[in-house]
Amino acid sequence: LVHRIPLSLLGRLRRHGPPALIGLALAALALSLRLAPAPVIAAIPITFGLLIAWPMSYTLTTEGIMAGRTPLRRWTELGGVTRRRGGVRLQGVAGARGMTVWLSGSRDDDDTVFLLRQLVRGAYQGSVGRELSAPDADGRPAALAAAAAALDQVRAVGS
Repeated sequence: LVHRIPLSLLGRLRRHGPPALIGLALAALALSLRLAPAPVIAAIPITFGLLIAWPMSYTLTTEGIMAGRTPLRRWTELGGVTRRRGGVRLQGVAGARGMTVWLSGSRDDDDTVFLLRQLVRGAYQGSVGRELSAPDADGRPAALAAAAAALDQVRAVGS
């Protein structure tokens, strides 16, 4: 285990929101056409509400990344890291699907992007496990602590 990133409520809304809206629209259509009893239809928004409220986190290891309880995606399946609105896009290579990592919008997001770039780059150079495995005094990976220190220096110079 290298790092665990909790997914914020806004991130869970971004992740589950579009399927929830489609499900709610279909439930409203089924209710208006009387295709199912009202209690069955009422269970659909409750289910989506619970799904969005359920806590979730991304788990970063030296081998790959897991979103919640999904299977591990290896770093070698991912070829690049690009910042996008609300998160980070991990780009797939050679037919592999990409993956979006939704972030919270806090100051730690820059550290997380830096760590993801190091993990993806290190997977191809064969150096992922060595520099990331030793935690610092706060329990964070040494690379993450170094990224935080470098960002603090940049912010201090900029202000």
